Amino acid sequence: MHIVSIEKLGEQLFGCVDDGINYQIFSIAKDEAIRLEESFYKSNYNDYGQFVLFYCGERDSGVCFLEEPISVIASEADELTYEHLLEVWKSVWEA
Repeated sequence: MHIVSIEKLGEQLFGCVDDGINYQIFSIAKDEAIRLEESFYKSNYNDYGQFVLFYCGERDSGVCFLEEPISVIASEADELTYEHLLEVWKSVWEA
């Protein structure tokens, strides 16, 4: 599984994960479970770049996608915790 976008607003994290089959938009607040909001089949896009262009052009032009997705140890998106995703966010935006 890879994190392809991650942002923080207050105590909430937002982003997108690539679970190998889908790109899944998520949000998570401290002390809560991850909420999977929208899913896009990877097979509908030739590659990661095409998905990014689609999403930014059709859905939300303000989303920052990572140039290089970050690999995380989880077999399913609902296993991701706020604390783990906060560490990923820190590694991207505070590095």
